[in-house]
Amino acid sequence: MRKYLSRRFFSQSNVMGEQRRPISGSVVPILVPAIIAGIGLAGFAIDFSRISNSRAHLQAALDAAALAAARARGSDEAELEVLSRPYADANLVNSGDLVLSSFDVNLLNSNTTVEVRASLIVPLAFGGLIGRSSVEIDGRSLTRIEIRPTRVSLVLDNTGSTNNNGAIQGIRDAARVLVDTLLEDAGDDDDVLVGIVPYVTSVNIRNEEFDMAWMDVNGLSASHGIAFDESAGPVNHFDLFDALGSIDQRAGWKGCVEARAAPFDVTAEPPSPGNPNTLFVPYFWPDEPDAPHSLNTNSQWRNPTSNNLRANYANDFFDLGASNTLDGGFARNGWLQGPGAAIQNQRQAILRDASRYINPANQAQIAATLRIDDDPRSNPLPAIIGYPISISDAHTLGPNQSCPTPITPMTDDLDRLRTEISGMIGWNGSGTNSAIGMNWGWMQLTPQAPFPVPPPRNSDNELQRIMVLMTDGANVAVSAVTPNISQYSGYGYVDQGRLGTTNINQTVTRLDNLLLQMCTSAKNDGIVIYTVTFAASSTLQNIYRQCATTPTHFFNAPNAATLVDVFGQIAREISDLRLAG
Repeated sequence: MRKYLSRRFFSQSNVMGEQRRPISGSVVPILVPAIIAGIGLAGFAIDFSRISNSRAHLQAALDAAALAAARARGSDEAELEVLSRPYADANLVNSGDLVLSSFDVNLLNSNTTVEVRASLIVPLAFGGLIGRSSVEIDGRSLTRIEIRPTRVSLVLDNTGSTNNNGAIQGIRDAARVLVDTLLEDAGDDDDVLVGIVPYVTSVNIRNEEFDMAWMDVNGLSASHGIAFDESAGPVNHFDLFDALGSIDQRAGWKGCVEARAAPFDVTAEPPSPGNPNTLFVPYFWPDEPDAPHSLNTNSQWRNPTSNNLRANYANDFFDLGASNTLDGGFARNGWLQGPGAAIQNQRQAILRDASRYINPANQAQIAATLRIDDDPRSNPLPAIIGYPISISDAHTLGPNQSCPTPITPMTDDLDRLRTEISGMIGWNGSGTNSAIGMNWGWMQLTPQAPFPVPPPRNSDNELQRIMVLMTDGANVAVSAVTPNISQYSGYGYVDQGRLGTTNINQTVTRLDNLLLQMCTSAKNDGIVIYTVTFAASSTLQNIYRQCATTPTHFFNAPNAATLVDVFGQIAREISDLRLAG
C-alpha cells in the first residue's frame, strides 16, 4: 500500500464530493520539460519586451537627432553627424545599458530631407538559452526641412525706466540675439519676417507703410480733441500740429497715436471711414502752464503745504504771455504756486485753449519762444532750468513728448532690424502703457489694415504668428498735482475718464485689465504669445503669466544678462515650431 501511494496522487474530492481516480505518476517526466519550456517562454517574453522598449527609445533618439540636424541646415553630412549625435546619445542616457553601434546622417531629395540611421545593441537576459547574449536592432528617422512661414512681432518697452539698471542695453542685446537666431542662417526659401513695436505711453505708426486713410483727419472720433475746450467747436489735433509744424517741423506730428475710443481700443478692428471711432487720433500733448518766478515767492516753493498752491505740469513748450504771467515763463515739472483755486483755474484755461496754436496773431510769439526737443540724449533742459539732470531724468519737450521711434514693419532685412534695435532708447514721461503696445503688436499680426501681416509666400502653407511682449515695469499713468490728475498719455489725461475712472490709484488695475482682455482676444485669434518681464514684482509677473499662451511661455529676467538668455531661448523655441517633421 505504501509503495502504491508513492506512485499515485490523489485529490481530496471533486466538485461532487466524490474521490477522484488516481493519476499516473508517469506525468512527472512530461512536466519537467514543460516547466523548462515555460521558463524559456517567460524569458523570451521578458527579452521581447525589452527589445520593444529599446526600439521606442531608439526611435525617440533618432527623431531628436534628425530635428537637431534639420535645424543646422546648410551643413554637410559629416558636420550634421557631429552636431546631431549628442542629441541621440542624450536620449539614451536613462535607458540602461543601451549603446549605439552605428550612427549615420544623410541628406536626401536635394538636401530638403534629413535621414538619420542607427543601430542599437540590446543585451538579452535569457539569450543564453538560444546561444545569443544580445541582439542588434536598426532604426531610421526622416525629417523634412520645411520651414513654416512665420511672422514675429517684438513688442518692446522703451519707457524712461529702461534707462536704469542697464535695461535698455539689455533689451537691445536680447532683441539682437532673437533676430540673429531667426534670420542670420535663414535660407533663400525661408519665409520668416520680424517686426518691432517700441512702446511708451503710445506707439509711433508713421513708417513707410503708414497710410493717412487710417487716421481721423476730420476730427470726428469721440476721443479726438477732448483735452481742449470744445465749447466753440470741435478741436482737430492735425490743425494744431500743422500750425506748430509750419514754425518748426519737429513740432509737427511725429507719428504717435492715442488709444482708440472704446470699445475699439482693445480690438484689432480695421480702421473704417464709415465709423470715426475706428480711426486713429494723433497723439498731442498740450502746451501746459508756466511758472514765472515773481509768483514763486513763497519760501516753500518746492514743497508747498497746500495742494491749492501747487501744480506740477510737465510740458511747457512755448509762451504767449508777458513776463511774470502764467503764460510767460518756464518751469518743467516744477512746483508752480499761486493764490489758490483762481490761479489753478487760469492755468487750466490756458491749457485747454486750442485757439492759442492756430490764431495767426500768435505765430510770431510762438516762433520766438518755441522749445522743442525730440532726443533725450541731447536734452537742452539743463541749460534752460539752470541745474544738471541725468539721462534717467531727461524728458523730451513739445506736443510729441514721450513719442518713441516708429514701428518697424515686418521684414527679413537683418541689417535693418539690427539698426532699428540699436537705435532704441528710453523715453521719459507719462508712464508705461503696455496695453497700447499689445494692441499694435496684435494689429501687426492680422491680415487687415493697419499693417496687414504679409501672407505666406506659398499659399499652401499655414502662417505661424507669434508675439513677444516685454516690459520692465507695471502699467502706470504718472500722477500730477493738477486738475488733470495725471500727465498726458495714450489715454489722454486721467480726469477725462477714458480709463473708466478719474482715480489715479485705479489706473494700474484698469490698464492691466485692458491688457489681459487683449491677450485673451489675440490668443483666440491664433497668435502665440510669449511674455517677458525684467526685474519685475510678483504681481506684475502674474499679470504677464496670464497674458502668455501658457505659463511656460512666460519668463522673468532678474537682470540684463538673463534677459539675453531668455530671448535666445524664445528664438530657439520659435525655430523648433517652424520645423515640420
